[in-house]
Amino acid sequence: MSAEVRNWREIVDVLRDEVTPAEQPVVAAFTRELFDKDGAALLAEHECGRNAAMTLAAFRFLAQPSSGEPRVRVVAPEATAPSGGLRRWVVETVMRDRPFIVDTIQETLRRAGCLTRRLLHPVMAVERDTHGGAVAIGPADARGHNESFVHVEVEDVPDAHRLASLLQERLTAVVLATDDYAAMRDRATVLAEELRTRPLPPPWNVNADEIASFLQWLGEKNFVSSAIASMTLPVRVPPAPLRSASARDWGSRGTTSAPPMRGRARLPRFCGAG
Repeated sequence: MSAEVRNWREIVDVLRDEVTPAEQPVVAAFTRELFDKDGAALLAEHECGRNAAMTLAAFRFLAQPSSGEPRVRVVAPEATAPSGGLRRWVVETVMRDRPFIVDTIQETLRRAGCLTRRLLHPVMAVERDTHGGAVAIGPADARGHNESFVHVEVEDVPDAHRLASLLQERLTAVVLATDDYAAMRDRATVLAEELRTRPLPPPWNVNADEIASFLQWLGEKNFVSSAIASMTLPVRVPPAPLRSASARDWGSRGTTSAPPMRGRARLPRFCGAG
């Protein structure tokens, strides 16, 4: 039996008396998923009692009923190591699994001036009851929904409340961007079909087939799109068809692009993260 397996099983043994009989198999499954792949260094770094306390607190955080995502918590060293030992801040997040979670967390920590020491990111299948509480945990793609759990041990947290707010804000942006991805792909496909079938007046019909092929390529998962929350145009866009004199003017400049709008579009910052 490997050292990693023996150690996470020791944590399960320690926690057996700390949880109810109904919780025991769920806690054991959570502990296995938490440490099975990348947790060997963390298991070796801390003594078993400290790891058991951290695991139980992490399980309570993941298992608690909640209807919203993401969930974020930043825990001070006094709460993570009350009896001594390595004293580090703990940052944890829970949300449906999706791209860009770890990248967003790491960049937010870096910009906040936090020094990351350990990071665990198990993705596990979580089955929840009607109130949102976790009732079963298994490997990713098992019964339930795949959920991302991130545990980060950091030093130098200048402002815990500010850090939690930033993580909440930026991970919410990740949810918006990734949830929009399928809709954006579908929209690109619809636009490609319209370009191929709908007659357009010049100069808007220039390169229509090429643009349609590009949109189709985007819709086939060849590009990662980010979401935009909103877009406002403070100018009136000229209606089509455009008069032929304007078309000749653009052609004389050696360009096949559409005419520039008289004004500037105000775009919000992107909601995507990557």
